[in-house]
Amino acid sequence: EGSLWLEELLASDDLDPFEKDRLRFNLREIKRQKLLLDDRDSTIAAFVCSLPALKYQLDLLVSIPGVSLCSGAAILAAIGDVSRFRSKEKLASYFGLTARVKQSGETCRMGRISKQGNAYARFMLVESADWLRKSVPVYARFYDRIKKKKNHNVAKVAVARKLAELCWILLTRSQEFIYAKPRNTDEKRAAF
Repeated sequence: EGSLWLEELLASDDLDPFEKDRLRFNLREIKRQKLLLDDRDSTIAAFVCSLPALKYQLDLLVSIPGVSLCSGAAILAAIGDVSRFRSKEKLASYFGLTARVKQSGETCRMGRISKQGNAYARFMLVESADWLRKSVPVYARFYDRIKKKKNHNVAKVAVARKLAELCWILLTRSQEFIYAKPRNTDEKRAAF
């Protein structure tokens, strides 16, 4: 881990006193931030565990590589009751991850994503999608195919749309992600 390396560097004589002081301050700040994150995660976990149906849904979502306790809870909070969405495309549209359509007569033009809906949940989906595409080859190939035509950001958002659709599928079918990594999933579940 990087913190251990920094601790070793602090113990060595390779740094002058000013650099050691600055490094000591940064290490304290890292520890403080980690405590704050752990506190936030425990608060979320306590709330989720108090509601068995929500805990079950979060168990399904954390089987997806890239979806953590925090991002899964944010996605579930934005979705609410998944049965209110008739299809996976409706859920992706709710998050604002679908293209705008400008249509007039015979002409139909597809634009950028609509960005309708919860911006924080959309951000969580995009960040989780970045991890998903790095972990699952199917999504990595999809990302690479889009990136060749467009660019990194467009491809990342396209994977986020797939992730939103995947969330709908898992929640409506009550099944875990087929490409789940059991060890990582168990570690995430153990956290709450």
